[in-house]
Amino acid sequence: MKKLTLEDLSRDELLAWIKLNGLFSVRQVDLLTVRHTTLTAKSQAATQRWTEAEIAHAKAMQAWFHCKDNGRERNRLDRIYLDLKDAAAKARRAHERAERERDACWAAMEAEWERAR
Repeated sequence: MKKLTLEDLSRDELLAWIKLNGLFSVRQVDLLTVRHTTLTAKSQAATQRWTEAEIAHAKAMQAWFHCKDNGRERNRLDRIYLDLKDAAAKARRAHERAERERDACWAAMEAEWERAR
């Protein structure tokens, strides 16, 4: 059998191991710290997706403005521009939601620190 790591264990196995070893008295702030790290990574990924969507949206807008054709090509570029505009707005909302979750977790951590004082 190969050497196991924590990543190899299932969620239930990890919880059983934590309880078995007396680690069940983990402080709330420790759990919030782990959650905050996860939410920060999620927020950074959402920011990156938003940035990429805005860049694609700007490029589509430039292509639309520089299009000399008033026919099918302009209509195609118009649809692409509107789709990318919607995608950028959706990415912005996802970014804002991730930021709110991260900030709420930070506020909970600060509240726990204040309680500990």
